[in-house]
Amino acid sequence: MTVFHSLRTRLLVWSSTLLVVALVTFGTWVTYSTWRTRLAEVDRALDVRLVTLTAAVQPASDGAFDLVIPADALPDAERDFYLIWDAHDRLIVASDPDRARERPEAGRARVGDAREHVARLPSGVTILVGRRIDTILAEIARLLLVMAGVGLTALALVIGGNWWMIGRALAPVARIGGTARAMIDGDLSARIPLSQVESELEQLADVLNEAFDRLYASVERQRRFTADASHDLRTPLTILQTETHWALARPRTVEELKASLAVCQRTAARMQTLVQTLLDLARAESADTADGPDRHPCAISDVVTAVVHEVAPLASARGIQVHTGPLPGVVVADAVSLRNAVTNLITNAIQYNVEGGTVHVTSGVTGHTLTVAVRDSGVGLEPHHAARVFDRFYRVDTSRTGGTGGAGIGLATVAAFARSHGGTVGIKSAPGQGSTFMVHLPSLDALPPAHTADRP
Repeated sequence: MTVFHSLRTRLLVWSSTLLVVALVTFGTWVTYSTWRTRLAEVDRALDVRLVTLTAAVQPASDGAFDLVIPADALPDAERDFYLIWDAHDRLIVASDPDRARERPEAGRARVGDAREHVARLPSGVTILVGRRIDTILAEIARLLLVMAGVGLTALALVIGGNWWMIGRALAPVARIGGTARAMIDGDLSARIPLSQVESELEQLADVLNEAFDRLYASVERQRRFTADASHDLRTPLTILQTETHWALARPRTVEELKASLAVCQRTAARMQTLVQTLLDLARAESADTADGPDRHPCAISDVVTAVVHEVAPLASARGIQVHTGPLPGVVVADAVSLRNAVTNLITNAIQYNVEGGTVHVTSGVTGHTLTVAVRDSGVGLEPHHAARVFDRFYRVDTSRTGGTGGAGIGLATVAAFARSHGGTVGIKSAPGQGSTFMVHLPSLDALPPAHTADRP
């Protein structure tokens, strides 16, 4: 980008152009006003002189006239002059022979370096009075030079001052751009220093810093997601590789091959579950707004009833009873994501419960918020575990990589679903007292009328 395309240069050119226009306008007005004032003074003096000469012309016989001029009315020979023509347009009197010429028309005019007034009397006599104005012209020329000098000095000072002030005004913008460039170069922790930003741009800088924080958090989540997903996929892939290598290393019996294939089948099933959970998490985070095209009014009672029926074999295998209480409330949501979230909550309550325990699923509407609560009779969680249980790949027992242990994504999927639908998640848990997981979502009554009209 050339210097002529920079914002600083354009602002300077615009402000300087406005100043030049203002100076030229002011200088022209001052010069013209001075010229008119001095010329008016000359005109008044010439009018008086013309009246005096008119009174001095006395008609005589045969078209002649006498000229009697009082001594105190004689013109200043250095600057004033007069000419008189008779009725036959013959020049009779000329105070300055160098200015003798044919009779002009009556009126006022500037002739060379003089201002002249011409009057024609009823007798036919024509009188011209004039005054040299070369001193006035010189004065106006000096005034123009002074105005030009003052204007150029003022313009230089203003250009220098504007260049400095525009630079200071645009410095925060440059700092904002520098921060953005630093982030593009990989420094995601760079932030705009609010102490170095003027108050007018502080709000913009604050919003950008908030956006940078969210971007940083998103990138960090993606990094952790990639690292944790790689770690969780590495183990089953290693098992598959080991089992197939063992089976193919030398001839095996049918029983040995069946046992190896069973291990591979379980490992593949685990990988399938992990991949499906990752897809569910991505689906839960892909929703943009609460009025997405795939969202419709969903009754919580229908969703919970279907999920409880679906997980009944899992609960029965562990001797756990799943109870449902009152389930009022309707939300506008992606039906598949809502069902996955409820499934993850109930499955988590079953999976980490005690043998023969219970799970209670209820819902309630408070104000404009619908809350779905899943309470289990498990061992409960320590506070530091409860604070992180909704994080991706977080597992209370980090040594658990098989059995009933999951990949640590289920509850993260629930949290992502709640965020994408304008809601939140929560937990109440204490060691030995079980846990209650809650999802708070905007109820249908809290949404715009357009959604209410879709309610079945």
